[in-house]
Amino acid sequence: MNKRTVQAYFWVTFLISLLALFLNGGLGLLVFGIVILAALIFHVIVGLKWKYSINKNYLITLSATNLLLFALVRVDGVHAFTDSGLSALLNLIGLSGGYSRRYEELFMWTSLLLFISQVVIDIALYRKNKQVRSVIN
Repeated sequence: MNKRTVQAYFWVTFLISLLALFLNGGLGLLVFGIVILAALIFHVIVGLKWKYSINKNYLITLSATNLLLFALVRVDGVHAFTDSGLSALLNLIGLSGGYSRRYEELFMWTSLLLFISQVVIDIALYRKNKQVRSVIN
């Protein structure tokens, strides 16, 4: 993929992720909001500085996709843990998300693993960008 396509994909998935997170805001988002907000800010910083990265489009695409998956899988709701980001987005357009409580624990652990991997991927991208900038300058 070329640079413009990856850049557009990065920012579109970021905006969809933000929408999913805020539509599905509840107790979990309030409790972990500072940590999630810090990760989102770090993701934006990486997105703004990724132009320095040479041939790292696969990592940037992975980071964008991972954040979107985290936002869609994260289990939360307005007053109880009865919704996911995907079901909240589907409810926005008038479709039933079909949330099942049977998979609630699986969703929770999956979203935790996706969040941890998001932070690791963004740190790796930030370090790669820093290395490339030091070589260029």
